[in-house]
Amino acid sequence: MKSIAKNQMLFFVLAFAGMFLTTTISGQAAKLSFQGILKKSNGIAVDDGVYALTFNLYESQQGGTAIWTETQENVDLSGGIYSVFLGDVNPLSVPFDTTYYLGVKVGGSSELLPRFRLTSAPYALSLIGESNIFPSSGVVQADDILISNKVAIGGGALPATHTLQVNGGILAEGGAPGENGADNNGYAFKGNSGDEDSGLFSTADGEVSLFANNQEKLKANSEGVTVSQTLHVGDANTAGEIKLSKNGTISYDGLNDWRLVLHDNFETGHDGWLVYDNQDNNANSSNWGRFNGAGYGATRFNVPGPIVGYHLISPDNRDFLSKEYDLTGKPHSEVKIEFVYVAYDTWDHEMGFAGIKLAPNDQITGAWSKSISFLPGMVDFGSGGVGETMQHGTIEIKYAGDKFYLVFGSYLDSGVDNEQYGIANIKIWVR
Repeated sequence: MKSIAKNQMLFFVLAFAGMFLTTTISGQAAKLSFQGILKKSNGIAVDDGVYALTFNLYESQQGGTAIWTETQENVDLSGGIYSVFLGDVNPLSVPFDTTYYLGVKVGGSSELLPRFRLTSAPYALSLIGESNIFPSSGVVQADDILISNKVAIGGGALPATHTLQVNGGILAEGGAPGENGADNNGYAFKGNSGDEDSGLFSTADGEVSLFANNQEKLKANSEGVTVSQTLHVGDANTAGEIKLSKNGTISYDGLNDWRLVLHDNFETGHDGWLVYDNQDNNANSSNWGRFNGAGYGATRFNVPGPIVGYHLISPDNRDFLSKEYDLTGKPHSEVKIEFVYVAYDTWDHEMGFAGIKLAPNDQITGAWSKSISFLPGMVDFGSGGVGETMQHGTIEIKYAGDKFYLVFGSYLDSGVDNEQYGIANIKIWVR
């Protein structure tokens, strides 16, 4: 290895060739390509051979302490010219965010002066200073970019919790995700054992869809929202509900169908039902006349009847069971009532009936009646047991109003100790 006497060295010529500021694919540290010329005091290049060169980086042109240094022991010189990669021995750990000056020593001699100021290679994109802004306008392109921390796009500070913050709009490629996201469209998710084909996608103009495992589950367009499979509302711990707007409807196969709005099942109480006296203690033949327009008379007990097995029972078979319903806030033009009418004990082709009234003294708007007979083998009520025959009934009316009365009664020829009636499972539907 050769050395040069100090009195032989007159000047030192450096030519900066280029700098690489990104790591290679193999993960190697950044390196700086550097070329220089060494000449003697008479201007002739130093002798060819192998020399030990030490390189130092400074933040000032004179004085100061080197912020990075390395010695390359075997540097070939030919005609005084040498080429090296700074960082071959000691990785370049400086941030290159300010101007640096390079000093060179040959062997054990003093550092050559002046130090060489590092400048950018032609067309290189430099990031100098605290702002870290590219100095020119236009599009910056790269094959692949790996960002290890947070990114803010469109101005603003870096996000406090999330990886990406975008102050502006985002455009994603339309189309389905493809198996495991192979089609590279839309917005997909990964992690939690995900396969990158579940997320938000647009498969046609004016359409957006939710996909799960590359299967379209929900689609929204100008015509509305389509759910391709079962829609679950709520879960095992939370009671869900679907709320319609004031004029909303539910359709099945394109038909506007009934929706359940009220339900009396008597599981926790009387649900607002009352007992009314028919004002005739002698015969049940007058029940229908009073039921259909004559009014109920005074409230007999002002309390509901007893509840047995979720059945509301009339205390006296000559009395009426009635409740006023209010459909305010439930838009409709038709009303349907479904119920269970219960006949207790020895009915023999006797009549049970129900009807809708718009006011207590109005005539019936819609009615139901049924001739019911006792079924042999059932226990007689008077003997202490309860035999019962249940009939399902339905009443439908065209009605857009909010309030109406639902009334039940019976037409019997025996006393309460032998024949009685009750009601159960009242459902009010509208459409």
